Amino acid sequence: MESCVICLDSSEFMRNGDFIPSRLSAQEEAVNMICQSKRNKNAENCMALLSLTSAQMLVTLTRDVTKIMSTIRKVQPKGKIELGKGLQIAHLCLKHRQGRDHAIRIIVFVGSPVLDNEEELVKLAKRLRKEKVNVDVINFGEEIINAKKLETLITALNGKDGEGSHLITVPSETRLSEVLASSPIMAGAGGGAATGSYEFGVDPNEDPELAMVLRVSMEEERSRLQHQQHQPPSAGGITSETRSGTGGTGYSALNDMTQGLVASQTPDLNELTEEQQLHLAMQMSLQPIDGDTSEDMDIIDMDYELDDDDNVDDDDDLDGDDLVADPNFLSDVIGTLPGVDANKEDLVKAIQEQNNPKPEDKAPDGDDDVMD
Repeated sequence: MESCVICLDSSEFMRNGDFIPSRLSAQEEAVNMICQSKRNKNAENCMALLSLTSAQMLVTLTRDVTKIMSTIRKVQPKGKIELGKGLQIAHLCLKHRQGRDHAIRIIVFVGSPVLDNEEELVKLAKRLRKEKVNVDVINFGEEIINAKKLETLITALNGKDGEGSHLITVPSETRLSEVLASSPIMAGAGGGAATGSYEFGVDPNEDPELAMVLRVSMEEERSRLQHQQHQPPSAGGITSETRSGTGGTGYSALNDMTQGLVASQTPDLNELTEEQQLHLAMQMSLQPIDGDTSEDMDIIDMDYELDDDDNVDDDDDLDGDDLVADPNFLSDVIGTLPGVDANKEDLVKAIQEQNNPKPEDKAPDGDDDVMD
């Protein structure tokens, strides 16, 4: 959490048009971006608005960004800036912040010549450093004239090992907000990576939901492209239309394909779809075990169709004993066996003897003493 005072440059130099449409309008756009960024980072962050021209507080510390933006639109260019006095008032405002655990920061826009003495600025910077106040200075418009004084100010604020304060120099005829978007000021206190260095250009701390959506969308697109690159070609000449049933004859076409694969050679299972592997396994299970390729071995058609006019009547079903005793049924069953001729004389005679046993094979009823 952080409490921040934004110091505006509202001097006469802000009328210049080297920043489109003017320095004052470019400054307003940059302030809006900074306020929105700090509010998105933490809703408890507080911001205040100060004018360097009159060294007057325009808005005290608040969480309401709308209040700050409505006030900055009323600012009119006039007079000259007083940088040292403005920093002292901003420091006094931060001392009276409500959130005592908040970090404190001052952001200063300097778009006109700095008239303060360099030695006085150094003394003020050392006092701010003891109070652990970080200061970010945005030098634009008169960047060449103010470069030396502002660099000395930031060096005194950071000390030997410090890096909490920053100087951002923006050249003329550029967009002020775009330069700040990739600066350490937008990355938060302590420097760190700028917004432009984050994945997809979005800071996950500022907008975690947007960053997550972009990351998930990128992963889905990457997975889809990898799937297309590694998708195997259609095996056996079967196209996607045949597999979906829109082209060809559905199961019949798929059955013909699997029969051709079994007759030729077993393909690589990794190149077949799950449906093709299932049909291939069923066709291979119907192959003769001993390598017999007799023409009498018929491959079962995979086109399963149920007819409402079936010859079998549910009311006239036969039990197991009646079926075994039926010679026609036995002949049909034996005829389906490979290598067996159901019309052989010995086989026909054996079936008849099974249905008509000889009288001597039966023992007389009630005569248990007669045994041959």
